[in-house]
Amino acid sequence: MSIYDYEKLLNGFYEENIRYDINKRYFLRKGDIHKEYYSETIEKYPKLLRNRPEEFFEIDFVKYLKNHCRDTVIKEYTTVTDDRYDVLVRNEDDQHVYVFEIKWLGRSITSEMKIFEKYNNDERAISGAYQLLDYVTNADTYKKYF
Repeated sequence: MSIYDYEKLLNGFYEENIRYDINKRYFLRKGDIHKEYYSETIEKYPKLLRNRPEEFFEIDFVKYLKNHCRDTVIKEYTTVTDDRYDVLVRNEDDQHVYVFEIKWLGRSITSEMKIFEKYNNDERAISGAYQLLDYVTNADTYKKYF
């Protein structure tokens, strides 16, 4: 598959899973927590993410890719140099490697029912973009580790 095919898959994944969260995987709902926490969580932040939303996203995204392509899809691939990639895809002829770096943005709830806001800023998205830029700029160096 080409990079353009993966762009279509990303859009498809977004429409099926993220946009309306029909599977109730990413956003916290009233049935997920005790009523005593409503006012400081769901009522205050209607788009509050569940605890560890990136993990749910990775699992669902890998499953989606495996169901929609024949390429090898690996969740949290680690190289011999201990570099970790959120989702790595290698095509059948081993000519192309695609790296998907997942950065979630927004507020989430912790297992202690606290609001986690560290990733509720533009810098989080920008850091992910720079991380991908590094992968592309130094592709010849990185590819020998896959």
